[in-house]
Amino acid sequence: MFVHLRKFTEERYGAAAWTEVLAAAGLGSHVYLPITSYPDEELTAIVVAAAHATQQEVPALLESFGEFVAPHLIAMYRHLLKPAWRTLDVLEHVEETAHRAVRVEQPGATPPYLEATRESETEITIRYTSERRLCFVAKGIIRGLSRHFGEAIAIREPHCMHRGATRCLLRVERERA
Repeated sequence: MFVHLRKFTEERYGAAAWTEVLAAAGLGSHVYLPITSYPDEELTAIVVAAAHATQQEVPALLESFGEFVAPHLIAMYRHLLKPAWRTLDVLEHVEETAHRAVRVEQPGATPPYLEATRESETEITIRYTSERRLCFVAKGIIRGLSRHFGEAIAIREPHCMHRGATRCLLRVERERA
């Protein structure tokens, strides 16, 4: 996540932005490697510093980051995805494919737990659970997936950890063609 956050920051806000964000977060010139886990406090410090530097609210920045990272995640885990899958299919199977691979390949990594229920051909319900409470990133990734697959979707979030719920409930509906 840190490596992609760096790419996002540099691509959106300029090559020097990452260094400035790290300094503002009190992390100096720390180097983050792709297959290493880092403390959540560092992620939080970076996100808060980036939001401040870009004059955005943290949720908006995280959703934008999620949209940005979605194509990178698709490329990274393409070998686990069936060619016929589209947005809802990827969401339905992400826990058993990509998240399982992350947990095996990166000891200590803690991706969110996503319990997906396919409600119909055009709707899926996702129960998002994570101590990090980064449901904003999840919503951004969902939007990024839909853009990648050229599908229009709507996301409703009747329950959210940021509003006192124990987990987030995301209802994702693909608009009919």
